[in-house]
Amino acid sequence: MDQKPNIHLFSTLGGSYFYDVNTMRIVQIKKSVFELLRGNSQEVPTEDDIKAFEKMKSSGFLLSNYPDVIVHPSDDILEDALVDDIQMMILQVTQQCNFRCSYCPYTIGTEDRTHSNKKMTLEMAKKGVDFLLTHSANVKAPVIGFYGGEPLLEFELIKELMEYATEKADGKIIGFNMTTNGSLLTEEKVDYFHKYPIKIMISLDGPQSVHDSNRKLAGTGIGSFDKIVANIKALRNKYPDFVKNQIQYNAVIDPVNDFGCFNDFFVSADYITDANMLRTEVLQREFTDYDSEEAHAFFLKREQETFKLFLSQLNRFDKDKVSPIVSNRFSDLINKIHLARKSTNSLPEKAHPSGPCVPGTIRVFMNTDGDLLPCEKVNENSSVFKIGHVDSGFDYPAIRKLLNIGKLTEENCKKCWAFTLCISCAKGCEEGNELSKDKKLRMCNEIRWFIDDIMKNYCTLKELGYDYHLYGFSDYMEIN
Repeated sequence: MDQKPNIHLFSTLGGSYFYDVNTMRIVQIKKSVFELLRGNSQEVPTEDDIKAFEKMKSSGFLLSNYPDVIVHPSDDILEDALVDDIQMMILQVTQQCNFRCSYCPYTIGTEDRTHSNKKMTLEMAKKGVDFLLTHSANVKAPVIGFYGGEPLLEFELIKELMEYATEKADGKIIGFNMTTNGSLLTEEKVDYFHKYPIKIMISLDGPQSVHDSNRKLAGTGIGSFDKIVANIKALRNKYPDFVKNQIQYNAVIDPVNDFGCFNDFFVSADYITDANMLRTEVLQREFTDYDSEEAHAFFLKREQETFKLFLSQLNRFDKDKVSPIVSNRFSDLINKIHLARKSTNSLPEKAHPSGPCVPGTIRVFMNTDGDLLPCEKVNENSSVFKIGHVDSGFDYPAIRKLLNIGKLTEENCKKCWAFTLCISCAKGCEEGNELSKDKKLRMCNEIRWFIDDIMKNYCTLKELGYDYHLYGFSDYMEIN
């Protein structure tokens, strides 16, 4: 090969493959061709190997072209997208909370956030609602989210806003959602909420001993498990359909605990086993000890349970016995490998790594002061994420900087095999009030590892007979 082809080579126990970046195709190849592409083979290519190369080239693979310029495809239409296409406005109704969770950035006082007595005024909140309604002409069902701190500390404000938004909707169906610790979700509040199309996410981190070790009530240091569970049980008795269909759960799992204790809880706790959705995430490395024996045991068990999940997709294991903690890992294969790829001939001269959304379209976060940010997950205190103000509108140069995050590492991105499957965004790349190339490159390494891992699982399932045609698009190819 005269020039290095734009591909990623990987292998499973059952086969050898390359991912062709230009065409976004996964191709299974012979071991001998795999070694030749790796440059590790000392053998002279056989006639069959040469034919395989010719077939790959005639099929449009093994091109050595790379993008010339890094620019996001939505860069040219940015202003138009932000005029009428905002889908969700998340309102930070308060920065105060009645919990002091050990891993919460507010509690530990990181540069991202700190607890304060700030709360959103009704006037400011109505401006946020108006901003959404004004900029969502092309959206049939825009959503207003309530966020904190703990949003239910401002229940009266939330009530006024729900009524105000519904009245101002002008024919649109306004949806609502809320992330809450659940301690203040009383029958009185659900008496009000059940009349509206609202989804409520309750944070519940597992069995009492685990949950209470991290999620404590402010001022007392007492665990919050009993209070939350009492509320859930009371609501199930009075509004069983509301709890089943409109309440969801999020668990932040600390891996220094035994995997089985989490699994047993989420399988056996009858007050949440019929939950509309359970979302799990592992506590970030900076808040716990990933190098401990307990954490190693946790992650090993998680991989074993993931294997059972994959077997269940092949009808070789009972789906009812799959751990709910790993249930979302199959969706990673579908969303980030299968559906993320489209049939193409080559990368355009102007392109950008996949990953960053258009800040302000899928969602926009408004803090208590009316500052606009891309979402609720970014550093509120870094000016790099301030993309406007509710009074003055969007700051398009600031948005373009976040949208084109690939420019930060332009030469690295152009030659990266994960270019078309990247999941990076600007979150976590900031250093003070600037974007950091070094922090982004560290994140890139983690992303490549993640994509490589799920790509191997994707192909292993295919080898074992899984039919991806169920999801409407299949471009898996075998060249012998």
